[in-house]
Amino acid sequence: MVATFIYYPIILTFVSFWCFDLPNSSFENFISYLFCLIFMMLAGASLGFAFGTVFNDPLLASKLLENLAICFQMGAGMIVNVSSKANGFVRFLGWISP
Repeated sequence: MVATFIYYPIILTFVSFWCFDLPNSSFENFISYLFCLIFMMLAGASLGFAFGTVFNDPLLASKLLENLAICFQMGAGMIVNVSSKANGFVRFLGWISP
């Protein structure tokens, strides 16, 4: 299981870094991107382990963790550019999203 935590961000970095066609594809940016993925993986694994130990029902822990991740994504400005054709709730989320 620990190997998955280490190998997954490395493989994902090698596969995806050059697909984004970044203006500066230097080795320094490659390492920065790799460490961003590693830190996100560590944060997600830590939250997953914490929720798994707090709640007895794995389905409940998984759903609560998904809701927490959605709140983090909205806080990061995931839905800033919402069209006027979206329903009212989605437009409200876009309005409060930074």
